[in-house]
Amino acid sequence: MLHDVCFIFITAFAFFGLYCFIDAFIMSARNLHSPCTITIMRYTGEKDMYNAISYIHNTLYNNEIILVTEDDGVQCPFATTVTGEELHKYITIALFTKN
Repeated sequence: MLHDVCFIFITAFAFFGLYCFIDAFIMSARNLHSPCTITIMRYTGEKDMYNAISYIHNTLYNNEIILVTEDDGVQCPFATTVTGEELHKYITIALFTKN
């Protein structure tokens, strides 16, 4: 009896693992052909902004996050910071001419 329960338990984990593998394969195949997107945000330095950047980075597959700031020394994880004057140059040269 205990042998049967263990067999059912192990079989359930095997099917769950197979489901996770197939789901990950399908999701990666769908995201291969997704277009590149750009998200432009104004830098505020608040915690909500960092939470929004983290959420966008974790949910959108092929996305470039750009922060527009007044200072040159601002650094933010998962995002590129540029000044207002550099924004047009960055979008046209750096993003659309990438291979």
